[in-house]
Amino acid sequence: MVDPSMPLAGTGRLFVIGVLSVGMMAGAAALFMRTPVIQTRLAAASPAAARPVILALNGSMVFAGQGLGAAIGGAAIGLAGLASVGLVAAAVALLGAGLAVRLRARPAPANASAG
Repeated sequence: MVDPSMPLAGTGRLFVIGVLSVGMMAGAAALFMRTPVIQTRLAAASPAAARPVILALNGSMVFAGQGLGAAIGGAAIGLAGLASVGLVAAAVALLGAGLAVRLRARPAPANASAG
């Protein structure tokens, strides 16, 4: 009989651990694969003299986002417990998606030109 206090006990334990491990590796690979794409687009869209500053600012914003995410997660745990982290993360993701859609729908400034 399977002990309910041990959710990964039994024959499917290795399968679950394997699936979670593959998912974590795929997520990490996707995270690191997007960085060169973003940096290439930033470098192509900026003047040559400003590229080092723009790329440094991009890296700084990535780390600021990681720190903010950790702070929000810590606050969620402190205020509502560990079970709330998933819901808070989903709310932040929806907020980010909504912001991206709204910013994408805005018309480009009149003085923005390609080149």
